Amino acid sequence: MASKTNIEWTQMTWNPITGCTKVSQGCKHCYAERMAKRLQAMGVKRYRNGFKLTLHEDLIELPFRWREPRLIFVNSMSDLFHEEYSPNEVNEPKKFHPLFLGLQMFGWELASKTHVSLPALKTCKRYLQRFVFYLVSH
Repeated sequence: MASKTNIEWTQMTWNPITGCTKVSQGCKHCYAERMAKRLQAMGVKRYRNGFKLTLHEDLIELPFRWREPRLIFVNSMSDLFHEEYSPNEVNEPKKFHPLFLGLQMFGWELASKTHVSLPALKTCKRYLQRFVFYLVSH
């Protein structure tokens, strides 16, 4: 799912992964979890699993269809660096890196409450010339 957003510091959200697991007290009042449960109750297909970690393969290449430069908050409803997807999935070239490489006109914003390895961040930095990473404290 990708959509324009009311989040004031970005222009669009893109959620090829939804859901997460609680890693700390900072996750106690998780906005994304509440929203996912609400969307599930409304019958939104992408949230039929509620807040269970779900990869939406059909959304991975969606940004290739966008023609205008924009600032994109990746996984506002999950964590790209979730242990189930990192380092293997996130660092696997066929998943996200070719996408980021081919779309240098976009600004990418990534946020995480998960411990992110320095090599993973360096890899992201190498691929993302317009890259912002927010480490949300626990």
